[in-house]
Amino acid sequence: MNIEIRLAEEKDLPYILEIYAPYITQSKISMEYTVPELNEFVERYRNITQFFPWIVCLINNRIIGYAYASHAFSRMGYQWDASLTVYITKEFHKQRIGISLYQSLFEILDLQGMVNLYGIISNDNKGSIHFHEKLGFQTEAVFHNSGYKFGEWVDVTWMVKHIRPISENPALPRSIHQIDHNEILRILKQYTEFLIANRTK
Repeated sequence: MNIEIRLAEEKDLPYILEIYAPYITQSKISMEYTVPELNEFVERYRNITQFFPWIVCLINNRIIGYAYASHAFSRMGYQWDASLTVYITKEFHKQRIGISLYQSLFEILDLQGMVNLYGIISNDNKGSIHFHEKLGFQTEAVFHNSGYKFGEWVDVTWMVKHIRPISENPALPRSIHQIDHNEILRILKQYTEFLIANRTK
């Protein structure tokens, strides 16, 4: 079995969108109502990857999961905060793929100088809340009846993980493109090897 974690590329986006679509159309896990058109999704990817990592996991050359970071808030004073997203094809749940993708993000985001990482989770998604807790996130707030989808109001939990100490004069975060590419490849290889060694058969 061939397993690889690597940076996402534009050619991957149709397959990534296939993973994401059921979470929109069949659940309240994503609060989007309609599946984005591919050209819209490409623009989303380009905007995110100007600054942040977007990574994918492949098994036997098939993309089965992805994760990325994005700005949690738009104001400059929040530039040390990132929001994380991860989606895995359902047949590959509970096989340490999400853990490997997130741990890869943690290390890359630390190199970028990020401080606070947020997970914003529909309370329908109890599995994701448990997943984030397992990786060291703590509940910061619960916004009751914050979302509305499929005729129901949804509570939303904000969870946070601090990946570096608070300092009085933090250095400005760096773009993913300012990070040594070999260092990124090292991290992705490390978690590919972790996944190979630890994935449930």
